[in-house]
Amino acid sequence: MQITFWGVRGSLPRPLPPWEMRERQLMLLHEIRLHGLPEEADEERYLDQLQPQLQRLVGGNTSCVEVSVGNQTLIFDAGSGIRILGHRLMQGPCGQGQGHLRIFLSHTHWDHIQGYPYFPPIYVPGNRIEIFSGFPNVRQRLEQQQLQDFFPIPVSAFSAEVLYRSLPPGKILELPESEGFPPGTRILVKELNHPGGAYAYRLESQGKSMVYASDAQFSGMDTASLEQYYDFFHSVDVLILDAHFNFRESLIHRDWGHSSALVGVNMAEQSKAKKLLLYHHAPGYSDQMLYELTEEARAYKRMYFAASDLEIDLATEGLTLSLP
Repeated sequence: MQITFWGVRGSLPRPLPPWEMRERQLMLLHEIRLHGLPEEADEERYLDQLQPQLQRLVGGNTSCVEVSVGNQTLIFDAGSGIRILGHRLMQGPCGQGQGHLRIFLSHTHWDHIQGYPYFPPIYVPGNRIEIFSGFPNVRQRLEQQQLQDFFPIPVSAFSAEVLYRSLPPGKILELPESEGFPPGTRILVKELNHPGGAYAYRLESQGKSMVYASDAQFSGMDTASLEQYYDFFHSVDVLILDAHFNFRESLIHRDWGHSSALVGVNMAEQSKAKKLLLYHHAPGYSDQMLYELTEEARAYKRMYFAASDLEIDLATEGLTLSLP
């Protein structure tokens, strides 16, 4: 199982502003003054040793995560990040009209579907694209954003075969071994606490597991309500979890349906997750702020869960995790 992040922002895309680029340049110059300019042969090693803020841009695209299982591609959400993923997929079978993709939508707020009309494989005859959702009217929802009032290209321009699948909570989707999935690969669904509704997905394959739980509010919920999520997240290898706000703003915007990194640590610890990926970052937060929030979450874990082996990382565009 290999997980790649193509979009990690929430609400709307956030390009890197010029003043933040300038700050990065100044930080890099500071590092060079401290340690000297590397020889050409050492440039890659030099960059790999820089602090994470200088190595990894968080990225500005909205929600999209690719998971490769066996020789198949699963996609979670269709925010603006799916456009870049689509161009990469066009270099393989999708470019020859031989692709079979499955897209799992958490919900249909704009930041999770705005990249859908820009997804190149959907315009190639012969490709087969299945769209799964807990909402029974997901086809109607996606087609609405391509009415001429909102978008110039109608869904009738899609040349691929597009199939819409209902996947309500409680139903288990067994992914077929005959199509290249390892035996026993399956997806489970859980409804999340979010305005208008949203769904989390748990993928299990070959003894490894991943949960994608974007757009979820856990703060303020009673213990009995939280226990259902502990069971769904239980012992997961990778937990991709909504950490949209810092802790203070998550309390101020209690009805917005989002969580914070500190609440994420609590959820991961209670469910015995192995790795927590902070995800769905607020557009008003700079890269520096997000790296600071990640360090705050790690410090919180050390203070309150000192014996824990939980790993905490920031979801950034291009980040790839492999679960052998």
